[in-house]
Amino acid sequence: MKRFIKYIIKIFEAIVLGIPLTIWILLRDRQTVYYIPRYGMGDYCIALGYLEAFKKKNRIDHVTVILTSRWVQVTQFYPYWDELLILSKPLYLSLVYFGSLPYGRMIHQKIKRIKNITYGFPMRRRQIYADPSIHVDDVVKDFLDLQSNEQRMKPKVQEVDIHGIIKKYDLPKGKSVLLNPFTSGDAVAEIDVDFYIRLAKKLKEKGFTVVTSLGAKDQKPLPGTRGVYTTLTEAWHLVRWCGYVIGTRSGFFDFICQSGCSMIAIYEPSYKLRSFIPLKLKNNGENIKEFVWKKENDDKLIENILALCIEWEERERT
Repeated sequence: MKRFIKYIIKIFEAIVLGIPLTIWILLRDRQTVYYIPRYGMGDYCIALGYLEAFKKKNRIDHVTVILTSRWVQVTQFYPYWDELLILSKPLYLSLVYFGSLPYGRMIHQKIKRIKNITYGFPMRRRQIYADPSIHVDDVVKDFLDLQSNEQRMKPKVQEVDIHGIIKKYDLPKGKSVLLNPFTSGDAVAEIDVDFYIRLAKKLKEKGFTVVTSLGAKDQKPLPGTRGVYTTLTEAWHLVRWCGYVIGTRSGFFDFICQSGCSMIAIYEPSYKLRSFIPLKLKNNGENIKEFVWKKENDDKLIENILALCIEWEERERT
């Protein structure tokens, strides 16, 4: 019941604020094209990965990305925009939700200067869940009227010195595992931490150095590991150095999936969009695996992960 009430409130806010906000941004700048990614880190990486192709295809002179302050750093990794319009989260979400409603989406589609990349809208959720052949990249390219063979651009991450981090945590190159057991995404539930504790212990027994990636002050490193805080820029280069990332599927994996590191993403069983938002792309290598965690089978999953890491590590040595 609470979830239903929350859903009704979102629709109400989208209707009440969506129309005046749409009018305001159109009047604010009559020349720019507004580009509105959906609200998660992964959504930004996917939508912005096609921004350059969209801009070139349509010969657009000026693009304004609408976002919240939380995603400014992510947006800077895709420098194909000309301006950022930072809104408060409630106003930003109202625009996003407005574009997810049938008549709101129709309005934004008819207005050529607004591209609202909102693919999780209610009227298509059942279709997305039921059809594993539908992938998010194809949906985004359809929204933007791009060719089906268009490739998602990698983030352009500036160079940064991570030697201090490597030295502090004694991370051997290509033999270190960054565990990422936490997620801040609303749609993704966290996995039993005991699973990661046992996995970390087994990885260490096999000779891997294991650290826990921390993204918030209330998060604690797994027992037997040290916690590592990094910026996203540092994280990009750190995963390349360490060689391995294992963790609960989150938007962070969409960010690093083209970094070249070996990745194992683990899904909590209730997450329904596993086939819709895959990590494997045509241009991001073979060392990406995705598993569904189940309490009754987690010992077998740990065995599979250990075998994969050993196989990848041996392949890199030869």
